[in-house]
Amino acid sequence: ALRAKFENDTFDKPKCRLRDAKANVERNTLPSLVSGKTRQRDTDAPRSYGRQSAPGGANDSFDNPSVQDDVVAAGYKIPILPEGLTLLTPLKPTVCKATSRSGLSVVLKLLGDDDQELEFLEHLSSIKDTTNHTIPLHDIIDLSIGRKAIVLPWGLPLDEVLQFGKYPDVVPLCQQFIEGVAFLHDHNVAHCDLKPGNVVIASKYQPPQLFIIDFDLAEFVESEETMVESWCGTPPWFAPERRTVHRYSPVLADRWVGGQMIAYFAKYASSDDKRDLLGLAGPLLSTNPRARPSLSSIKFGI
Repeated sequence: ALRAKFENDTFDKPKCRLRDAKANVERNTLPSLVSGKTRQRDTDAPRSYGRQSAPGGANDSFDNPSVQDDVVAAGYKIPILPEGLTLLTPLKPTVCKATSRSGLSVVLKLLGDDDQELEFLEHLSSIKDTTNHTIPLHDIIDLSIGRKAIVLPWGLPLDEVLQFGKYPDVVPLCQQFIEGVAFLHDHNVAHCDLKPGNVVIASKYQPPQLFIIDFDLAEFVESEETMVESWCGTPPWFAPERRTVHRYSPVLADRWVGGQMIAYFAKYASSDDKRDLLGLAGPLLSTNPRARPSLSSIKFGI
C-alpha cells in the first residue's frame, strides 16, 4: 500500500474531540484546534460566522449508503480502490474523492449543521479576479440525511507536490499563495488557519493553479483593525501574539503565517530563489504585528 500522509483540518465540538484525537493519533496527524470561546470584536465588522459543527457518527459520512445514493443521483461516482491500495493522502469520512459525469475529478465535503464554509465559498467564488485563489465551488448536493455536500475540484496537497518535486520552480506557486491571501484580505476575509495542509495544487491547469481550501475557521473582518478573541487554528502556524494574548487581529496574524509559508516554499527553491524568498518573508515575520506589511505589497521578481 502507498504511504499515507495527511494533515487533518479541525476538531469537532468538544464532546467529539476525544474520538477525533484518538483517530488522529492512529493516523499520525496534526489537527487544528477550536476553542469554545466566543469571539469578540472591537469594530462594527460584518457578520462573523460560528465554528464548524462537523458531522459525527456513521450515518453522517460518505460511508452511509443513503449518502452514496444521493451522490450518484447528483451525477457523481465514488471510485472504489482495489483491495490493499490506499490514497497517498487519505481522506476523512466526511470528505470523499469522486468523478463527475464528464470525468472530472472532484472532492465532496459533507457539511455540518452550523458549518458556514458554504457561505464563505459562495461569497468568494462569485468574485472574478485573477488573484482569487480560493478553491472554486462547483456544486452543492442536498442530501436525504438533511445535510449538504459541497463539490470542489480535486487537487494535490501542497506538501506532497513540494516534497516529491513535482514542480521544481516553486516561486510561481508561492506568488499565487500570497496573491490569494491578499485577495482574501482585500475582500474582508481572514482565513485564520493558513498552513501547507490547507493548500492544494490543481495540475490540470497550465500553469498549475494553487487553491486555498478549508474556510471552517475563517472570519469576516472590516480591516486589519478588526480584533477577535479566540484560540483556534493549528499551533505551529500561530502568529506570536496568538500565543500570548487573547485579542488579536486575524488579518495581521494571517500576514505572519504568510511569512512562514514563504519560508516553507523557500526550503524547496533553488539557492538564488531561496535567498530572495527569505528576504520577502523577513518583514512579515516581525513579532510586532503592526510592522508587518500588507501582502498586496509583496513583490516577486518573476
